[in-house]
Parts: sequence; structure tokens; C-alpha cells
Amino acid sequence: MALDIKIITNPGQMEVLQVIGNGLLVEFLPEKGGDIYKICIHDNNILWESPWGIAKLGHRVDYCHTSKERWLQCYPGGWQILFPNAGERQLLSWRDAQFSW
Repeated sequence: MALDIKIITNPGQMEVLQVIGNGLLVEFLPEKGGDIYKICIHDNNILWESPWGIAKLGHRVDYCHTSKERWLQCYPGGWQILFPNAGERQLLSWRDAQFSW
């Protein structure tokens, strides 16, 4: 199976790494730690995409009052490899854990 791999760049948007092959298209956002933005099987996207798209990080006007609102405003959709933190920043050290690592 041959794969076509390309990088898509649009002004004001994040760079997208696109992998296409055998009826499957997957788009990754390297600037967001490799988030999977789109999975299309025969042109049907199985992931949700926000209507505001994938603006570059830090390029949105901030009308938000809390970190949760800022996170939602910047959320492009897709599938996050790591679970993001929603809410105020938490300062917790591994030393504070109630169990051993």
C-alpha cells in the first residue's frame, strides 16, 4: 500500500501533516503535539471539527474570562492524544501524591 504524505500550510492556520492511502485520510497537527484533526474513510470524516477551524496558537482574539473558556475557544476538534486540562492551572508535584510512583 502506497501512502502519500504531505504538509499543508495556510496563512493564519496551523500546519497540517496529511497522510493519504487506500481510502483513508488522516490529518495531524504537529503544533499541538500531534493531535489527530481528521480521520476520513472514503471521504467521510469520523471526527468532529469546530466551525472556527485550526487557527494558529495564540492568533485568536481572547474574549474569555477563564482558562476553560480560552481552551474551548481554541479547540479545533479532532482527537487529542493526551487528555487536556480544562479549568484553572493546577500546581501538583509528584511528591504530593498519596501513593508511591
